[in-house]
Amino acid sequence: MSLDKKFQELFTKMVEISFEYVNRNVKEVEGIYIYNAMEGGEYCYNVFYKINNNIVESHEVNLVSEEQYDVSDERCFGMLELGSGYLENIEKLFKKSERNIPTLLKMFYNPKTGEFNNDISYEFNYLNHEERIAEDGFEEWIIEEKNKLAEV
Repeated sequence: MSLDKKFQELFTKMVEISFEYVNRNVKEVEGIYIYNAMEGGEYCYNVFYKINNNIVESHEVNLVSEEQYDVSDERCFGMLELGSGYLENIEKLFKKSERNIPTLLKMFYNPKTGEFNNDISYEFNYLNHEERIAEDGFEEWIIEEKNKLAEV
């Protein structure tokens, strides 16, 4: 199987676990934002959602959704662990194929329309910064999306 096909399988799994976290609720979930950073042997997989026109992190989904979800620490950390494992597999896949390893994947999936976007970066974002960490990029993306909603 080609690198591209294996890569597609892995990021599809990332979307699936994020959508499963909100019980595949097509009625209320308008967007799933998946942040993936891989630099210096560290992996950051995190997710936030647009539900009923609100941007919320995974532990906040019950605040804005009519349907209620299991947001226990065990379930949340389970999703994050699975996602981080997929990132490790992506890194191994690219190393094995002797290709440049992506450092950042910002995925967006709209379950209502099937729209999917995957912005990929190969530049270091955190490794060469004394104070920046991968979670900073995740928080910045949340703020950016909240600001977009405020403009509408």
